[in-house]
Amino acid sequence: MVNIKSEKAKALKLIKEGATPSEHIKGVKMLLEHVEPGDILFLLENRRNGNLEDISEELDKILEEKGIGIDLKKIVSDDWFENMLRNIEGFEEVCDLIGYRFVAFAMIAGVNLKSVNHNPQFPAESTVEFTIGNEPYVHEMSLEEFRKTLLVSILSPDIEEEIKLSPEPKKEEIIHIIGARYFLLAPIYGLKLKKLYVVEPSRGKEGYIIRFDRDSRIEESTIKELREAIRKMVAREEVGEKEPAGRFSPNAIPLAEKALEAGNPSRALEHLRDWILFVRNYRIGGTVAQLMHEPEPHFERGLLLVGRAYRLLNRNKIAEDFLRFSIQLLPNARKKPVFLFELSQIMFSEGRYGEAIGPLRRARKLGISKSLVYPLLGKCFLECKRNVAAFVVLGELNREGLLDKDSKLWYEEAKRRLGDAISIIENIPSPQPADEDLTIPGIMVS
Repeated sequence: MVNIKSEKAKALKLIKEGATPSEHIKGVKMLLEHVEPGDILFLLENRRNGNLEDISEELDKILEEKGIGIDLKKIVSDDWFENMLRNIEGFEEVCDLIGYRFVAFAMIAGVNLKSVNHNPQFPAESTVEFTIGNEPYVHEMSLEEFRKTLLVSILSPDIEEEIKLSPEPKKEEIIHIIGARYFLLAPIYGLKLKKLYVVEPSRGKEGYIIRFDRDSRIEESTIKELREAIRKMVAREEVGEKEPAGRFSPNAIPLAEKALEAGNPSRALEHLRDWILFVRNYRIGGTVAQLMHEPEPHFERGLLLVGRAYRLLNRNKIAEDFLRFSIQLLPNARKKPVFLFELSQIMFSEGRYGEAIGPLRRARKLGISKSLVYPLLGKCFLECKRNVAAFVVLGELNREGLLDKDSKLWYEEAKRRLGDAISIIENIPSPQPADEDLTIPGIMVS
């Protein structure tokens, strides 16, 4: 007869004192042979404080096999809001005026936006027209009042219901346990839900542990803790509209950069809303005088990050429009080569290889490194059947050991196309930007 107490003692010793991943895995499997709710908490806490980090993925698999860990990848839609932005015409402008998160709040709360009357001179007087659910009646509120109303709705108390999972839970059950509004709010705040662990269902929201990614850092909490954390983030939203003068916050740039580094361009755009609104209002009837009191590097950087965030969201049309306008607005900008390189990446991603050559060569001439420019430029030359130029720029990268996996293939293709002619052109220097390459369609380049 197996002595369960003795077996558990051996398992705990392997987990706590084991020197290798295999010993840790053996200990986990032994412990789960006679699993109790406290054992799951013990394992998750040990992983959280680093003791089992070396077998994190294996632990997930073992727990899932035992019916304890539920993979949320097939259930969660981290980009549900970005998909809306891409698929609904005019949605970007509404988000720019109201605020991305507040538009998301409206969708979650069942509010249908009808129109936004934006007053650029007196932002506080801007109004929103909307309906609720299937009601035909159109409501109108000031922008600030509308945002406050949304916050009240999103922060309304949870309805206390029995939380229970069937042996083979369906998507609806899992969403119900997490909470439908929190399920949708999590990605808006950069939380990517990964796993749900059934620990002790009798304890309700505290009997389930959820594993999630926050800014590329893995965290775990109970459902109750997750909901409270999201509610705190929602409660911190600012509802008032800033006045135009001096509104570009120096803190917005590092916050936006951090969001982009964490793979969350939507959050970056939230931080950069002042730049987005400035460009919109400027295009309606602004003058260069409006820029006189803005610190140029700070202002430039914000515009660049907006264009980059839109590009990373695959909102290429608005990204290209924003970058082109920024280059026209600041023709002598110190970041001009970076603006050009961002623009060329959009053209490249859309297969507009001929168009991309001009800004790529201009960006290189103005200082963007060849390791960034030449792979794209080589591919563009290949697609435009400019095989000699492709061979020359990719060959230079090859000599310096800078070819990556893709550019190696492009280099080999250029060599194949040239055949015996390679020996004649091997010593041709890399092409410098010619005058005709310095003009980008739609932009006057000084």
